[in-house]
Amino acid sequence: MGTGSQGKERPFILVTGTDPESQAGGIANALPGYLAALDFAGFEWRFIRTHHPTDPGSRFGIWFVALFRITRQLLKLRFRGIKVQHYGHAGEMPALFRQGVILWLVRLLGGRAAIQLHALQVSDYLNHPLKRRLFLTFISGANVVCVLTPWWQQRLTEAGVKKPLAVIPNPLPASLETIAQQPIPSLPPPKPSENPNPGITLLAITRLVPGKGIKEVIKALTYLPDTFRLIVAGDGENRQMLETYCHTLNLDSRVQFTGWVSGKDKEDLFKNSDILCLPSQCDSFGIVFVESMGYGLPVVALDSGPIGDVVPHGRGGLLVKQNDPATLVAAIRSLENPEKRLSLGQSAKRWVLEQFSARVVGARLEKLFMD
Repeated sequence: MGTGSQGKERPFILVTGTDPESQAGGIANALPGYLAALDFAGFEWRFIRTHHPTDPGSRFGIWFVALFRITRQLLKLRFRGIKVQHYGHAGEMPALFRQGVILWLVRLLGGRAAIQLHALQVSDYLNHPLKRRLFLTFISGANVVCVLTPWWQQRLTEAGVKKPLAVIPNPLPASLETIAQQPIPSLPPPKPSENPNPGITLLAITRLVPGKGIKEVIKALTYLPDTFRLIVAGDGENRQMLETYCHTLNLDSRVQFTGWVSGKDKEDLFKNSDILCLPSQCDSFGIVFVESMGYGLPVVALDSGPIGDVVPHGRGGLLVKQNDPATLVAAIRSLENPEKRLSLGQSAKRWVLEQFSARVVGARLEKLFMD
């Protein structure tokens, strides 16, 4: 086992959470970035899945198996005299319960335990007497609670959470970090025959559920020239309603619904769009904003909750104070100039590398686990 700064022994990191192979939900998609950050910081680690959203045995079976594997791993490492640091990732109440049990199991077997909170619903739990009590019970076994942004740190502090808090953001996925390091090609001079008003493609990638602001973006399109079009990538309970809304506004030819995208299809959307427009009111972090900025795509987002920590106004995109079509139109029109989008996109790339690269998040994890 290696040593870190000042000769301290580096603990073995036991990571638990949703199976990344499911590629379902924020935690599953974020975990590979955390594991890459642990690699960058030089930690040995093992991941044990505690949940899989589509596995028939996920409700209890996977979790019970995880408890057995965690116990076996901890006893094995303890026998060898190796320190263990648990790093559990949790979303809503069911995941908090699963991780809460694991926190105390780790503590009882001599390890230190940390829990990384991912769910926006945590803010609501703190406002509800019963849910607050449950939340505090589930995190009671943690030596430290990790949050995604400074906004979350302030939210939990003001709500009276007494646990030590550490800000550990979602890292850039390794493939995206490579893309973020590549500069955006300079704009070629326009040709005399080119259209002086080329089309602008707005992109919204999200779950199509209430609170994501997609209906407002669609409405904003009615106040923009016909050269503006919108691609909505994602699926969810609101999709049919949103498609009907487009038809009502006669926008069928200007709005494309792609359904859920991943891999090269998602990459192509980022590369072939001009602005990410997602005035969401319900994101605990918003990894899609980080992905967009990594591709050099300027963001128009709502200055709500933790989003202002992720998208710096004037550097990674534009934050609007109100989620209404007129405000969105003004922000979008201010990015009509391609040179301004290029400049903002280059700045956005630098920002995500400075804040969310594996090196930066790895350094935060090293401080957390070595202190």
